[in-house]
Amino acid sequence: GHWSDWFSTTPAQSTEEAHTGTHSLKVTTTGGSWGLQLDNWPGFATTSGNKRASFWAKLGAGSAITSAALHVEWYQNNTLLQTDSLPISGLSTSWQQALSPTLVAPTGATTVNLTITSGSVPAGSIMYFDDFKVEDLP
Repeated sequence: GHWSDWFSTTPAQSTEEAHTGTHSLKVTTTGGSWGLQLDNWPGFATTSGNKRASFWAKLGAGSAITSAALHVEWYQNNTLLQTDSLPISGLSTSWQQALSPTLVAPTGATTVNLTITSGSVPAGSIMYFDDFKVEDLP
């Protein structure tokens, strides 16, 4: 996906690190709390029902970020119906997966949007993300 700066970050596609494939999302903070979002508003088409969200993350060398959260936002005709958050903490320079319990997309959901946020960190902190998924469950 294409990610854009929401506040206090510089997101970029990177070949420096990848969990799978050859690229990942590299986030460099500009200081303070930070966030980014997919740039395909209002998100991906979806339906209501049982879902699972997951992603992989790791720190860049010398980074001060210890946690982040993926926010799964369910919309109907540009009206926010519900937000589910998937935190990841205790991050290191090794890839770690965040995997949600079953999420229930609300009745009437037509799109799903993703944002990532974290608390205050020093400027220049680096984090990598990869393999984002929001998938249907049987």
